[in-house]
Parts: sequence; structure tokens; C-alpha cells
Amino acid sequence: MRQDIETLAVVGAFARIEPGASVKVRQRLNQIPGVETFDLDDQDRVGILIETKDAAGAEEILEGPIKATPGVWGAWPVSVELEEDPDRIAEA
Repeated sequence: MRQDIETLAVVGAFARIEPGASVKVRQRLNQIPGVETFDLDDQDRVGILIETKDAAGAEEILEGPIKATPGVWGAWPVSVELEEDPDRIAEA
């Protein structure tokens, strides 16, 4: 990959969470920079969207602050998308 091209990594993940703690867990996860949550059709799981500069950064967020969040019992990636030069895409 060329050094002068920026990359945006967008990783979708699921997290298994403490039953009945969805609201609190989502509030905590949404405070992590680059992280946004979304509903799944399962009260014991939450969807997570991670946006960062590269796949390694997303992995660090997933394995670090997400898995360390109280109420998160486990988390795993389900999709990875790498977009080169995301500013160019937004301008098109």
C-alpha cells in the first residue's frame, strides 16, 4: 500500500453481554473513541461498529477497551472493510 494514501478500517463486531445490562453496556461502549453500537435481535448481544485508521487499530480497540468494558462477556469481529483514501470517496 502506498504511504501517501490514508486508510479507514471499518470493523463490525458482535458482543455477548450480561443479560439485562444492554442500556448500561451500550452507554459504556459508545464512550470509546471510534466505537458505535447498534441493536441486534438478541437481548444478550449488541452490535458494534469500529472505525479507525487500520485493521490493527480496530483489533486493539476490540481486544482492549471493548472486552474490558464491564458487562461485556466476549466480543468477536464479523466483518472488516478497508477503504483507501476515504476523503476521496466522500468527495465523489
